[in-house]
Order: sequence, then C-alpha cells, then structure tokens
Amino acid sequence: TLRRLQEEDLRVLEESHSGDLSEGEFACARGLTGRSRVRLREALAKEPSLEEAVEALALLEMQDGRFEQAVAVWSTGLKEDQGCLTHLQGRGESRLRWGQQKFQRGDDPSETLISAVGDFTQALEKDPRLDSALRNRGLAHFLLGLSIGWGRLDDATRQFQAAAEDLGRALELNPKAPETWMWRGVVRAALSAGRMLHLEDPIPACKEAVADLSEAVRRDPQADEPYSWRALARIPWAIQLGLKRDDPEALYKEAMADLETALRLNPGRGETWLARANIQTAWAGWQQSKGRDASDLLKKAAVDLEVAIRKIPTGIEAPAKRGRIELQLAVLPGEDAARRCASAAGYFETVLARNPKNAAGLAGRGEAKLRQAAELVRRGDSPAALFEAAFKDLDEAVKSDPALRIVRAEALVRRGQWKEAAGQESDGDYLAAIADAKAAIEANPLATDAWIWQGRARTLSAAFRPVPLLHYQEAINDFNKVLFFGPDHLQALQFRADAHRRRALLKTTRRMEAGPDYQAALTDYERVLRLQPALEKDLREAVAACKAGIR
Repeated sequence: TLRRLQEEDLRVLEESHSGDLSEGEFACARGLTGRSRVRLREALAKEPSLEEAVEALALLEMQDGRFEQAVAVWSTGLKEDQGCLTHLQGRGESRLRWGQQKFQRGDDPSETLISAVGDFTQALEKDPRLDSALRNRGLAHFLLGLSIGWGRLDDATRQFQAAAEDLGRALELNPKAPETWMWRGVVRAALSAGRMLHLEDPIPACKEAVADLSEAVRRDPQADEPYSWRALARIPWAIQLGLKRDDPEALYKEAMADLETALRLNPGRGETWLARANIQTAWAGWQQSKGRDASDLLKKAAVDLEVAIRKIPTGIEAPAKRGRIELQLAVLPGEDAARRCASAAGYFETVLARNPKNAAGLAGRGEAKLRQAAELVRRGDSPAALFEAAFKDLDEAVKSDPALRIVRAEALVRRGQWKEAAGQESDGDYLAAIADAKAAIEANPLATDAWIWQGRARTLSAAFRPVPLLHYQEAINDFNKVLFFGPDHLQALQFRADAHRRRALLKTTRRMEAGPDYQAALTDYERVLRLQPALEKDLREAVAACKAGIR
C-alpha cells in the first residue's frame, strides 16, 4: 500500500510539471521507491552528483553481494564529491566485504583489502573520531593477515597487530559497540595462534581474546557470532595444554556449549556449522593422539560440514575439510578405504569447481589419488597412473602453498616404497621427501606430519647411505619429537618400531649387539596393538621377528 501511494504521488508530481524536481531527481525518486537499478542509473546519468542515488544504488549492489559493482558506484560519487565521508566509508566497506568474499572463495583478496584500508584511512584523516572506520580498517588488516597466511608468520603478525591497534582505538572512542569488542577478541585469538607458532605460550593472549568476546556477549547476548568466535578462540589454548600434557576437555566442552548457543540463536549461519565441525575435528585429533577411537567425532563433524557446504555455496573451506574427513576415515579399521578415498576426491572436485586454482583443493585431490594408489599397491595392482595424477596436482598445489610439501613428502615416500618393492630405483623419491619435509618443518616446527614423513623417509633411505646407522638414529629422533608431545601417536609409534627393527637387522648382519633395538621395536609394536588391536594381522610378522631377535 505504501509503495502504491508513493507511486501515485510521483505520478501527480510528474504530471504537474513541478519545477521543484529535476529529471534526475524524478528518476532517483522512482528508483528509490521501486528499488530499481535501472531508474537509479538513469538518475545518475542525468545528474551524477545526486548523493541519494549513489548511496541507494551502491547499497542495492552490496545487499546482493555485487561488491565490485558497488565499489564502482561509490567511486562515481567520489568523482563528483571527493570529500564525501559517506561515499568514502561506503566504498571502503564494499571493498572490505568484497575482500571477505574473495577470501572465502580462495582468491587473493590483498589488493582489494589494501584499497579498503586506504579508503578508511582517508575517512579518518577527515574525521579521526569515526570509530566505525577504525573498526573496519582493523578488520581489513585482520583479513590481510589471514590471506598472507602462517607461511609468512611475521608479515601476518604485523597485520594482526595493526588490526588490534585500530580496534583498541575504536573502543577508546566508543566502548559500547559490541561488534568492536568481538573483532578485537577475534584478532587477539589470531595473535595467540601466531605466538604458538613462534613457540611462545599463547594462553595469555587467548585469555584476552576470550575476555573481549565475553564482553561482546554481555553487551549483546542475542548476537550469535561472538559465541562462535569465542569457541574458536579456545583452540590455541587447548593445543598448548595438550603440549604440556594437560587435559583440554573442559575447554572443548565450553567451546561446544558456545556453539550450541550460537546455533540456537541463528541456525542459518553456515560459518557456525563450519566452526563446530572444526572444533569436533580438533577434538578428534586430540583423541587420536591418545590412541582413542575418534570415528564418531569425525562423522559428527562430517554432518556439520554438509550443512556448511549448503549454506556457504561459494565457500571452499567446508568441502575441503569434508574431503579431509573422508581421508581420515579411510584409514580406520573396518572402513572401505577405496570408497572413502573416492568420496574424498569428490569433495575436492567441489572445491575446484568453486575455485579451479585452489591449492587446498588440488592438494586434497592429489592426496586422495595417492591413497587410492596405495590401495592398488596393497591389492597387487599397478598404481603408476594414479601416482602420476597425484603428483600433477601436488606439484601445482605446492607452487601456491609451500606448506603442502608435507603431503607431497608422504606421496614421495609411498611411491618410493612401491618402486623399491618393484625393484626400481627409489632413493631419489626418499631424498626428495626429506627435502620437502625439512622445508615444511622450517616453516612450522609444530607440523607433526612433517616430522613423521621426514622420519619415515630417513628410515627407508638409510640402507642407501654410506653410514646407515646414523640415518636410522636421525629417523628415530624425528619420531621421538612427535611422541614426546603425543606418546600414543599410532603412526609415529609404528614407524619408530620399524626404524628400530631395521636397525636391529642391520646390526645383526654386522655381528653387532641388536637386542636393545629389537626390544625397543617390540615395545612400540605392543603399544600400537594395545591402542589398535585390529592391526594385529598387519604387524604379526614384525612382532614375531622382534621376539626371535631378542631370543
């Protein structure tokens, strides 16, 4: 009814040939009434300086997620009035949200976000007390830090620190804004993760992050996002407790309670489903490090990720993590590994359909093919074609994200084992795996899988070295680093046992004392079997060989 009355009023004004409104203003009024892009563009074509038309058209584009078009509209307005704060902040916010959109899709948002920082800086030069501009500039710095990634830790940290400074200043100007408290808490959580990667204690920064997020909750208890972020802020804290061999279960329960509240307040936000899946996956990893069955947790996370995939139709994180869960389930006893690996490949294809150059999608698809190749080896079939396809994906992924060398290191080890069993030259693959793992460790000393695959490659390449006993010890040292923090890590235990057993065999051929190595291997094998009895058939011969060596 209101729109009909507005249309009638406009018709009367036009028919009366009123001199109070220009043609551009009439077009603007009709565009505002009907939310019509055509009318608003018509108005701006007639009178580019109509601020109302600029703002209305730009906001329409933003509401529909057409942020690039919104930036163009705001820029048109700024050509007419370079000092308009509304247009400057509007363009900055459009660029900020466009950068978020790019980041979610796995595209590089840096240029867009740097431009957003520039817009907010110009606005603040005109009015230094604009707390919303400070908050948004802080958020742009935060997203820049995320897009830079942990592979460039110092550069990312500088962006997070700049974000924290902006958000702190915004709170000084307006301490009542719950969203500013929330974003400073998020940034402090990112800084805590950076401290952990610097091998520093992240817990003080985590506590600051949780305090900020709790203040955001206190000021707006019905907002769902602060609960979700508060749950995620506990992850570095929990990891640090795990490294100290303390139990992080209380933090897990608090995080899950926060996520339940967030989903009750707003079940439509896909990011919350994704966050709960991330928490469950992290908790599953902790359980597995203790040798416990985490399959139910992984399957619950998979259900949440299915929801996130639907609710974030252009995002890549949810399908990428869904594919990773399929790969984790594939190695569990009783699972159909071939079916799980094929399913994983399908999820990574979804990632690549959304972003064909995404490194995580390429690496995931490559890893799925690698696991399928391993299944062919186990059945006695040739895996050559699958290995070739896997390395094509992995080599491309490593160009974009060097951290993915860890996955390629595993692939090199597995291909080397197949070649060695087939009587082909394999040492080149083992040495390349060591190089990849070493580079990954230099970038992130906490990368557990890198230590494991470096140790495994050293074990398998030791026989080709002039002094193999030294290389077996290096491998054992790699596994010891993992087992120091996770004494029940199944793969590390199994690989360390194999390194001791191989060294014992070598010592036996050289008439050296091999009993301690056989005993160490047997101790590890028995521990593996206590944790995972289903492996008894696979380890039967190795256990028997160790017992025979001791006798």
